[in-house]
Amino acid sequence: MVDTSDPAAELQSLFQEEWEAHLQDDPFFATVTGDKRYNDRLPEASEAQAERQAQRLRGFLSRVERIDRQRLSAKDRLNLDVFRRLKQDALAEIEFHVYRMPISRMGGFHTFFADLSTFVRFQSPKDYEDYLARLTGYPAFCEGEIELMRQGLRSGMTQPRLALEGTQSSIAAFITDDPTRSVLYEPFTTIAEKVDKFRGQA
Repeated sequence: MVDTSDPAAELQSLFQEEWEAHLQDDPFFATVTGDKRYNDRLPEASEAQAERQAQRLRGFLSRVERIDRQRLSAKDRLNLDVFRRLKQDALAEIEFHVYRMPISRMGGFHTFFADLSTFVRFQSPKDYEDYLARLTGYPAFCEGEIELMRQGLRSGMTQPRLALEGTQSSIAAFITDDPTRSVLYEPFTTIAEKVDKFRGQA
């Protein structure tokens, strides 16, 4: 239990709790940071999830305001101020429904997913099993993102035409009649040479 009479300990507990929540909400982010606990999961793309994230952020911001800032060290005061600003910005993005515009000419959820395997070190059968679980869940994840974009259209919120020019080619790059030529197949091109190593681990 956190000692609320110690603002520094309370602040560190808040940071840790928010970090864990962030990893669970965004398994992609967890993978990029090197945390493999959620490597078999995809983020949830839905209005309900956006609202849950907003509520959680409001809770974290409320806790920030209850911490006695004057009793913190100069370093912790700076950390608190930066944390507050980052979470305020994240909340503002959700409240503005930025998540309804997940694609632009710079990329989007589809291009990031294609790059995701480059952040994973495939060193065990589980690494491949986790990746397969993500591939299996990808169609539903895409449908969720598409529905969010439809909601954006219904509410009159979408990217300007110029910001979407070129997105067709970024999508077409992942379409192929031969699965082995897909960028998503890349992790399996080296699995044969690792089989003996996996057997030795068994």
